[in-house]
Amino acid sequence: MEADRQAAAPPTQPRRRRLGRSGLWVNPLGFGAMHVWSEADAETTLRAAFSAGLDFVDTSRAYGGSELALGRALTGWDKVVVASKTMSRSRDAALYDVDRSRRYLGRERLLLYQLHDVGPDDWEEVLSARGALAGLRAAQEMGRVVFVGISSHSAAVLDLAIVSGQFDTIQFAYNPFHPEAREIAAKAAAHDLGVIAMKPFGGFGMLSTLRLAEPPSSLDAALLLRYVLSDPHVSVVIPGIRFPSEVEQNLLAAQLPPLGEAERLAVEDEAASFLARMALGDRYCRGCGYCLQNDGGGACPAGIDIPRILIDFYNPHRLLGDAQSRLRARYVAYFVSHVGPEACTACGACEMKCPYGLPVVEMLRETSRLLAAGL
Repeated sequence: MEADRQAAAPPTQPRRRRLGRSGLWVNPLGFGAMHVWSEADAETTLRAAFSAGLDFVDTSRAYGGSELALGRALTGWDKVVVASKTMSRSRDAALYDVDRSRRYLGRERLLLYQLHDVGPDDWEEVLSARGALAGLRAAQEMGRVVFVGISSHSAAVLDLAIVSGQFDTIQFAYNPFHPEAREIAAKAAAHDLGVIAMKPFGGFGMLSTLRLAEPPSSLDAALLLRYVLSDPHVSVVIPGIRFPSEVEQNLLAAQLPPLGEAERLAVEDEAASFLARMALGDRYCRGCGYCLQNDGGGACPAGIDIPRILIDFYNPHRLLGDAQSRLRARYVAYFVSHVGPEACTACGACEMKCPYGLPVVEMLRETSRLLAAGL
């Protein structure tokens, strides 16, 4: 295990940060591989990232073909910390997922494996004698996994995980649209957990919404990334990356000086103001795609591309003012060749999988009502 820690002494690169009690040292700018599904994307983009010094990659069994695509690109990059996750809640299923991850990623053992998206209703189950955590412990005993972590979208679960003493790392959404993440990061660091910050841009959907807003917001990808990196309690931030250009843009932002406290508060104020201007409160799609995953089939039964509709049409419709007609024209053009929200059967499968508890069916119907009207 000592060899896996990579550093018995302080790291040679001062920019690296300690991943909590794991003792691993990593570049604070990591790589979120949720949207890397093809070998071509993985080969080009990951090699650009590794060559630039990025050495932490996050994926999951739930991310479509991400693990398989990453496997070939990881060849020759033995010092990269590869983290994967399981959505399984039982011991045997979690252990099976570990073995599939090892095979797909081409790793005899994985330095970090996490319980994925644990909600309040999952907590007791995953920590039970036959729960998923027991499966990860068994994988540790067999030398297949070194460190164990957890990811969640629930503040209550994150608090339980921090004080439980069961985990080496904790992963959660950290961005100025959810400033309470600051307190979670500080508490986790105080318990010597590695803090993995996901969704630094507020979710994939938020960047699209920020770009479409009129008048424009001062928030952009670079500023949002600097906001997260400026917190010393964050071990590594994992923005979702698919293309080499995104690697370059993130690196440029990461090289800028950290924001001071007054600047961070100003970013939080702008984020709160933007959410108020959206008149959506917390009812906006982050584009995580969970609504289309983790059900075996991995898609809406009616064939609706739910994240695409909510990101491109629902999120921005209240921000465009006089440009509503342009958005409506795009809406009609899109559904000439795609399934529209009118096809929704209200089966509720998407809502059960949404980690933010969004009323997805209602949001789809509202999108159709607002943007198809009069056309």
